[in-house]
Amino acid sequence: MSDLSLAMPVILLTTGAIAVLLLFSKKREGANPYPPAVGAATAAAALVSLQITLGKLTSVAGAGSSTGLGGFMTVDRFGVAAATICLVATLLTALLATDWLKKADANNPEFIPVLLIAAAGMVVMTTTGNLVGMFLGIEIMSVSLYILSAFRRGNLRSIESGLKYFLAGAFASGLFLMGIALNYGVSGGFDMASLATASASGTMVSKVALILLLCGFAFKLSLAPFHQWAADVYEGAPTPVTGFMSTAVKVAGFTAFTRIVLALSGTGGSWLSGAMVWLALLTMIVGNLGALAQTSVKRMLAYSSIGHAGYLMMAPIVVLSYNAASPNLGVESRAIFLSTDAMIFYLAAYALTNLLAFGSLAFIETREGKGLDMDAIGGLRWRHPVAAVGLLIAMLSLAGVPPTAGFLGKFRLFGAVLDRASVTGETAFYALIAVAVLTSLVSLGYYLRVIMRMTMHEPEGEAPVLPPFSPAWRVLIAVLVVAIIVLGFAPSFLGGGVEGVMSFLRTGI
Repeated sequence: MSDLSLAMPVILLTTGAIAVLLLFSKKREGANPYPPAVGAATAAAALVSLQITLGKLTSVAGAGSSTGLGGFMTVDRFGVAAATICLVATLLTALLATDWLKKADANNPEFIPVLLIAAAGMVVMTTTGNLVGMFLGIEIMSVSLYILSAFRRGNLRSIESGLKYFLAGAFASGLFLMGIALNYGVSGGFDMASLATASASGTMVSKVALILLLCGFAFKLSLAPFHQWAADVYEGAPTPVTGFMSTAVKVAGFTAFTRIVLALSGTGGSWLSGAMVWLALLTMIVGNLGALAQTSVKRMLAYSSIGHAGYLMMAPIVVLSYNAASPNLGVESRAIFLSTDAMIFYLAAYALTNLLAFGSLAFIETREGKGLDMDAIGGLRWRHPVAAVGLLIAMLSLAGVPPTAGFLGKFRLFGAVLDRASVTGETAFYALIAVAVLTSLVSLGYYLRVIMRMTMHEPEGEAPVLPPFSPAWRVLIAVLVVAIIVLGFAPSFLGGGVEGVMSFLRTGI
């Protein structure tokens, strides 16, 4: 497969960003729907390009991946699935941000180009097989998100959000880059195989390198105790940007981290799993308990995002437990298949759900001009029934209540960990499952509090006269609600329902 085909999604995203800057370089008064429309079209074109690349890849008998650009890019079903979720999140964010940009008086044309450049960095992160390429992807994504977080230059909280994100992100990037440098010193390479070589050497330098890489990802993925920046950044950033950060960043980050773990599995890197188990346990506990104490809906969703990162961390732990010396390699390979399979589906369900939640909150915020605390959503079903339905389905899915995609995502992910526990008998896997289930029950407390607040608290005084939601936004909310419920029901139509979707998402490992 040609290098041009492999790089086409990144080329399209970059070209679209430049086109928006050239064509819409001036801020317009009132509505300016053209940059978001071009941004959504660009993300859709990159999405089509990815599927064409996948079609070419799978048409080659026995081909599981294709490498190009001197080993810089490695395109396989795992990377394509993750990049697809990132591009869908980009497309939906561009559309959901249209009204917010107008109402917040932030209708600057550079919002969409920066969003597209962030998506390009995510595509690089998910499709690279090179540590330097991964670092470049992380930095392209991160710098773009620093800008988007501080996009409302007249809002002190937005500026504070961008500054805090920049400081935390710069520190994480330094740790990650130092890990790459130490790994190169031991192995002499930057590809994923170099990680296996360094890990197999068993030297102290190689172990420090892996610890630094883990800490770098822990910052980016807001794993406890590296999560302190997340709540402030999520609260201060523009609401559509918060939705994008809480979804696409996690997809790209966990995909890149899982590539590193796949390279380490079966090579003596299993000592790292102990630290990863403690990170996962602490993240689940801190995220869910922290969310209980919040009065701001955005901060509550920030801590909720931390808790979900803890759940997702279980998949790489299962992958790292792969035993290449086992006489039953079929069982070992099945563990990797089930965990990566479940992680991708969980990420897809989580992305749709959080975009629905933050999309609903963005429109409540712009229509009423209020903060997003619990009082602001009181009586929401009387004022904005459509937004209330969207937020209701989002809360139920995040809580893992059937029949939503969130329930099926947790069922698959927890099932993969439980399956591995039954094979290995290791206490760590049972501890992970026990804490995951208990913290999921705890999460019902703060998700149901949002539902009760907007459905059981009648609005005080006369309801304000507010402009109606645009038909396009109603369609977007309806599409997201239907997608979340359809994925939860797993019906046999729409190309096989969930199994039809998973046949595409499966990695083939």
